[in-house]
Amino acid sequence: MSYTVIGAPLSPFVRKVHLVMQLKALAYDMAPVSPFALPEGYEKINPRPLHRLPFCQ
Repeated sequence: MSYTVIGAPLSPFVRKVHLVMQLKALAYDMAPVSPFALPEGYEKINPRPLHRLPFCQ
């Protein structure tokens, strides 16, 4: 199974997710986005009220 990490690469929260994914040897792809301009349809894949980043899909 491969994961997609959606988030801003400079965010400390995204870097923590990136580090854990590497330590656990999990396959993943990065989908860099700006927290100020979320991609269209983001609300459907992350229904949490504040639509926070990072998000793993």
